[in-house]
Amino acid sequence: MTQPSGTGPAPGGSPGVIDHGGVRSIDPYASRNVAVSGAETHLRRLVRLGHAEAVPGGDPVTYIAV
Repeated sequence: MTQPSGTGPAPGGSPGVIDHGGVRSIDPYASRNVAVSGAETHLRRLVRLGHAEAVPGGDPVTYIAV
């Protein structure tokens, strides 16, 4: 499937950048993915250091500070 004209990554650009007819903008979904990834990394670090632990029965998994 092809993307409509003016959407999708800019040629030679980052996947999080959309080209709108020569005007580039940040893809909000890509920005959110980066933020979520950073939060997950930070949370894993807190768990590893013993500063947070998983709460049983949480869906999605819920963590609590210890």
